[in-house]
Amino acid sequence: MKQTPENNSDPAAQPRTTGRTNRISLIWVVPLTALVISFWLTWQHYASLGSLITIRFVSAEGLETGKTAVRFRSVEVGKVESMHLDSTLQQVIVTVRINKESRNFLNESTRFWIERPRIGPGGVSGLGTLFSGAYIAMSTSADKSLGYQETFTGLEDPPLTTTDEPGLHLLLTSTSGASLATGAPVLYKQFEVGKIESRRLVDDGQTIAYGIFINEPYDRFINSNTRFWELGAFKMDFGAQGMTVEMESLSVLISGGISFATPKRLKEETPVEDDTLFELYPSLEAAHLDLTNTESAFGYILHFDESLRGLGIGSPVEYQGVQVGHVADITIENNAETGKLTTPVLIFLHSDRIGNGLEEKSIPALLDKAVAQGLRARLQYSSWLTNQLFIELVMIDDPQHASINPGDPYPDFPAIASAMGEIMNNLSSVISKIDKLPLEELLTSANVLIRDFDSLVRNPADDELGEQPQLRREQLQSAPVQSLLSKVNHALDGLNPILHSDKTQALPAQLSASIRKLNSTLKSVKQMLEGDKARSPLYYEISTTLKELTRAARSVGRLSETLDEKPNALIFGND
Repeated sequence: MKQTPENNSDPAAQPRTTGRTNRISLIWVVPLTALVISFWLTWQHYASLGSLITIRFVSAEGLETGKTAVRFRSVEVGKVESMHLDSTLQQVIVTVRINKESRNFLNESTRFWIERPRIGPGGVSGLGTLFSGAYIAMSTSADKSLGYQETFTGLEDPPLTTTDEPGLHLLLTSTSGASLATGAPVLYKQFEVGKIESRRLVDDGQTIAYGIFINEPYDRFINSNTRFWELGAFKMDFGAQGMTVEMESLSVLISGGISFATPKRLKEETPVEDDTLFELYPSLEAAHLDLTNTESAFGYILHFDESLRGLGIGSPVEYQGVQVGHVADITIENNAETGKLTTPVLIFLHSDRIGNGLEEKSIPALLDKAVAQGLRARLQYSSWLTNQLFIELVMIDDPQHASINPGDPYPDFPAIASAMGEIMNNLSSVISKIDKLPLEELLTSANVLIRDFDSLVRNPADDELGEQPQLRREQLQSAPVQSLLSKVNHALDGLNPILHSDKTQALPAQLSASIRKLNSTLKSVKQMLEGDKARSPLYYEISTTLKELTRAARSVGRLSETLDEKPNALIFGND
């Protein structure tokens, strides 16, 4: 039986099939790999280049494209790639490539400037660029809260302090200060602790604003009570030992300087932050500061009910002529209980002047005991000519009970009125009582009395007697005073013949003298009571007395008003 081809099982006899496969040829692997590598290398190259930023400078002196480096703390962080002028031809735009490690430090606080050799008030800088060439210096902060930035304006002069330098930035304002320059030192106890960073004229044209920087850790010496003043080049003083001259350092002589102190005050001190505003005083005296050390002194507050004119910060506190302290502060406060303004005075008593040999902790107890025995504080004049005051500690006899009362921030020390204050208070009290008297009413009544008495004792003219002068004159004749006057005249008329008669002359001398004395007395009475058109002596004396009393009353009134306004006018006058 013959087999058909379909049933043929011989593999060789099977027909071969032909066709193409779907696999990618290996020849394409090489170019694809090369392309990926090139892209990766390109990305790596540009990623390693960092950020491209622009900086605007007024001048590009010393800069070279492709060569000038950008340095931060003497480490190169970038390089200048290109430079060109802006459209206004006023600035140079410098394109800088910053490496990627420093890219995160490009923020709002970043500053750039060209480092060159410079000679200025702050000294000589940039001498190293004489050999290495100019470069762009950079300062910045690592504060991550600051925003990223790529466009900057370069500084013409290098900053005196770097952005990340620890310390405190403050603003001072003054109406003078022509002797202060940027870079001038800021001193604390004659030690340099900072510098003046900037100086500009405020928009009002009257004030100069200074930006200063206080280095850490000296910024801890500054709080809300700190005061700043300008340092003078020379200071001359004439005293008992002769003339003394104080001169500041050479840097202060050249560029000026600022000093500061933080005294203890009645006002509570609070910490300050960056850009806090302070006033810059022209001198130490104008700042009203006393630089006496108060670290080991005891502070007390005094309350006086009299004028403090002539008492100032630094005025001495004395006991029996020996200075034991000083006045540290004088202020005005509102008493919450009474609603009145008071003038508390802060004094410091030095431990080395009180209780010789005692420990410091024992001195408050010593003062408490002394106050219980009569120790008080009062104002006293150091000079009547200059009207200067100081505070005197004095022991008084038969004192009223008093004690040192605890207080915040300082205890209250008992005070009494000064001797002059007591006189003024008593005088004001007397004048106040006189001022309350009805002087005008008394003077009016006295004037009416004088006029009435005058109408009785003098002989009036006809035009003063009204329409019926004859009738009025007859009525006056019957008045008691006129009747007395008539009787005196009648007695005199009777005595005159007797006195001049021969018989009277022959009387004993004693009797004759008595009669003459009687006659003289009657004449005196007549002169007192009788008047002509001019006023009688009695009226004149009374009238003169009342006029003087009127003038005295007016003077007392003016004196009372003057003493109310100026209590010490009785001593120093009203100028």
